[in-house]
Amino acid sequence: MESPSNTILVKGDPVQKEGTAKGAINPGMLVSIATDSPGGALINYEPAAAGAISRNFVRERDWIGEGTDATIPTGDRVEIMSCRPGDEVYARIANGVTIATAGVLVAAAAGGTVAAAGEGATPIGITMEAADNSDNDNPFVRIEVL
Repeated sequence: MESPSNTILVKGDPVQKEGTAKGAINPGMLVSIATDSPGGALINYEPAAAGAISRNFVRERDWIGEGTDATIPTGDRVEIMSCRPGDEVYARIANGVTIATAGVLVAAAAGGTVAAAGEGATPIGITMEAADNSDNDNPFVRIEVL
């Protein structure tokens, strides 16, 4: 399913970067530059580990007519947004996850998603709305990056 606006960046001025997808990834996923990328940026589908601090989100490939629901295959060019505090994006949440209200602190989670920040996790954003992905049909939540 695509984000409500079919774009990941809602507002803000993130630093644009690019690289090559190390694995299949989707717009709105948290990503990092792989440590094993000599000579070229290989983009991991998620931060080094769940709970790692990352504010890099995959941008949709609108320059080739793809929206937020398109998967980017391994080896394809990826544009990422290195977000700054105050930027707003549609981030991916995991299947089965519900975020009941706006104002929930979120942190990096497995699979390039965000989840409510548990004890000891470093928050990367705060939700701007509630999100219900309990039926696996709404994988996005709008967040403000911290």
